[in-house]
Amino acid sequence: VTSTIPVGKEPEGIAINQTTHRTYVTNHKDDTVSVIDHFSRQNLGVIAVGNEPKDIAIDPELKLAIVVNEKDYNVSVIDLSTYQITGTVPVGQKPQAIDINPETHLAAVVNEKENSITVINLQNWQTTTISVGKHPIDIAINQLDNRSLVICDEDRSLLLIDLNSNAILKTYALN
Repeated sequence: VTSTIPVGKEPEGIAINQTTHRTYVTNHKDDTVSVIDHFSRQNLGVIAVGNEPKDIAIDPELKLAIVVNEKDYNVSVIDLSTYQITGTVPVGQKPQAIDINPETHLAAVVNEKENSITVINLQNWQTTTISVGKHPIDIAINQLDNRSLVICDEDRSLLLIDLNSNAILKTYALN
C-alpha cells in the first residue's frame, strides 16, 4: 500500500477515467461520489447523487459518469466537465451494477429485483429492457463485439447477450 485516500461511508463502486486520470468512488451510505486525482492522490471533493449509489461507469468520449442508485431505481448522469448532475434515467427495481461500451455509447444496468437489464443509449437517452435470469448481480460489456455477460445469482447462470439485437445468445450454467 503506497497511500490511503479517505472517501465516504461504505464505498462500493469504482471507475477510472483514463483520459483525465481521475477515479470515482460511490459512497453507498453518503449518497455521494468521491472524485480522486491519481497524481496528487487527493480526494478532490464529492458529488451528491441519488439514494444509495452502488456502481459507476464512465464514457470518456462523452465526458459522462453514470451512477446506479439502488433505492431510487434510476441512474444519475454526471457531466465530467462540470461535475454537475445533468439528469436521471429510470431503470428497473434494485439496480446493482453498470458497464458502458465507450465505442457504441451504450450503458447496461442489471436490475436484481426485476430480473432484467436496462440498456441506455447515452447519445439519445432511449432505453430498452431485456428480461434475464433470476437476480442478475453483475455485468460486463465487450466493446469489440458489443456483447455483454450477465451473472444471475439465483439461477447460477452466466448469460451472453448481444446488445445490438438485445437477444440472449447463450446461457452457461455455473457450478
